[in-house]
Amino acid sequence: MEAVPGRTMPNLKVVTRDYADTFRMMTALGPLVRQPGIGVKGISWQAEEEYEELKRRNGAVAEAGISRQMPDLTTARQAAEAILVLSPETNGSTAVKAWRAMEQKTGLHLTHLSAAEEGEKYTFERLINTPGSTISGKRGGTHNSVTRILMKPTQMIGGYAQLSYAFNYYGPTGAQRDEVIEVRKAREVQWYED
Repeated sequence: MEAVPGRTMPNLKVVTRDYADTFRMMTALGPLVRQPGIGVKGISWQAEEEYEELKRRNGAVAEAGISRQMPDLTTARQAAEAILVLSPETNGSTAVKAWRAMEQKTGLHLTHLSAAEEGEKYTFERLINTPGSTISGKRGGTHNSVTRILMKPTQMIGGYAQLSYAFNYYGPTGAQRDEVIEVRKAREVQWYED
């Protein structure tokens, strides 16, 4: 059988890429965050103020190109700041916007759920410098984090370990505040290999 694109095999299309612009787009926050905004789970809200705040926190891209004057996401810290600014879980004013959008969808009064935290804004610096446990007084650690770390036992077999993380939501985009993780050392592992 002869290979004919679109008939006997998947259709092929030549795509020309400007890899310099591709890199620039991956290291800056694009303008669609402002308008139409952020959407999740069937709701959306505009993030113009947050977009401008990110420009102030992270700086705007100065180099010429497709991402000029957009919030810079070149470093891991800048990417973390973007997550903290745009997430209802770590930005009280964004939480109010998200609950307002949920009100429009459901017809229920919900903004009161986040109104008290409207002025709350987490920053990367605040998270890493927040005092920890009142018992230990230590800094850092996942008890201060907006993320939780999960180890996958099935991926530790053979001495290989892999970590994954997920956000610890408390806004309208999730509700895992009741999760508890207990870590114990295994006394004996049964490999069941005969």
